[in-house]
Amino acid sequence: MKKEKKIIIIGGGFKGLIAALKLSNKGHNVNIIEASKNIGGYLNSPLWNKITIDLGCHLFINEDDNSTGFILSMLKNDYMKVDVNYASFFNNKKTDNIAIPDFSSIPNATKRKIQKDLLNINRKKIEEKSLMDYYINRYGDDILPSIDSCILKSHLIKSNSLDIISKNLLPFNRIKIFPEKQSVSLKLNKGLDEIIAVKYKNLKEIKNDTKKSEFNFREYYPKKNGLKFLLNKIIERLKKSNVNLVLDNRIKSFLSENNKKYIITDKSKYEYDYLYWSAPQYLIPKTFNFEIEVEKFVHSVPYVLIYFLAPKKFVSKYTYVHNYNLSSKCFRVSIQSNYASNGVPKDLALICCEIPTCKSKRIWKNPKFYVDEIWNELLIMDLVSCKKYNNYMFFSIPSAYKLPLCGYSDILNEAIEKTKKYNLIGGKSWEYSKNDIMKKIDEDLNFLL
Repeated sequence: MKKEKKIIIIGGGFKGLIAALKLSNKGHNVNIIEASKNIGGYLNSPLWNKITIDLGCHLFINEDDNSTGFILSMLKNDYMKVDVNYASFFNNKKTDNIAIPDFSSIPNATKRKIQKDLLNINRKKIEEKSLMDYYINRYGDDILPSIDSCILKSHLIKSNSLDIISKNLLPFNRIKIFPEKQSVSLKLNKGLDEIIAVKYKNLKEIKNDTKKSEFNFREYYPKKNGLKFLLNKIIERLKKSNVNLVLDNRIKSFLSENNKKYIITDKSKYEYDYLYWSAPQYLIPKTFNFEIEVEKFVHSVPYVLIYFLAPKKFVSKYTYVHNYNLSSKCFRVSIQSNYASNGVPKDLALICCEIPTCKSKRIWKNPKFYVDEIWNELLIMDLVSCKKYNNYMFFSIPSAYKLPLCGYSDILNEAIEKTKKYNLIGGKSWEYSKNDIMKKIDEDLNFLL
């Protein structure tokens, strides 16, 4: 048993809560300090007419047994295996069983150049200063306009403006460009496996992608009340472990005296041995009062979420689809009632439409004027077949996604260097998926777990 340590977790979102559970399980004294009045972040699924809704699509993916086992230890038997059914749209073409764009619809001459570049392992590489450089080195120049049009649709920006660490926050580390049968064959090559995508149903054909798991499913989800149910289970576990949840507290300063370290909030003072960072990474300088402007290197993407209730018999069986067509407003559509009950009446379906936009746009200021237009997009995508919905509601999310701009990594490293004297752990990476977050927690806290 490792000696008990006093650990303060800064930020009470998913990362902070999971870290607190893992640390308290090992006998450490844990405080979570959260600036807002609630913990859980996106786990706080709101209610609409007694229906629990997620702000976007938040399925759990079984990528490794440790992470899955940890979540299921809290859900117990209250989870459902989800047989996902998804598709993507690109160049007005729909491709089933793939969530990223299918670039096979690119004109043949350009497509052949891209394919040739991908297979040329001796291709000359350039210094990587931006995300654009990363994509050029990975795939060649000719694919860039197509990737950029997709990023422009989902995040309202292009790769030349983004820091290279954005590669871990966007879904283009693999691309679909070869015919499916050829893609499956090429992925048997370890080097090509890392950059070539295939349809979901073909993953089982590739030996390198098949591994034994103690769980016989890939996607899963809480059986009732969505992410809020999981949040309540986590809170129950934290309270039993005597984790102190310090809410509505803003950090004012840090103090060292008599060989002890303290964090000072606007309400109290807490001693600690280590700080674990689980808040947004770009807030580090502001929290520690460094005169380093990191936030100006962050690109924020507002989203409007429009929800529909419609007769289930007229709604498709898709779990979700991604629409990369610039001509449409919707980027992602998830039919949440296809993977969760969450209080939805049995004869109805709950549909969530995610629309990236700008705060200057009319759809941001008055989403209700666009409800019928968005419904019409669902008809065009063949996701619904009735002309009218039963009901709708919407949320406007000021910063649904954030991406680091060029120069972000350099200025953040300057801030991280200054935190060493505070015994800060966990501030060096920006994770996106729940699985990546859980793996990073284990990596960061390995010496304490």
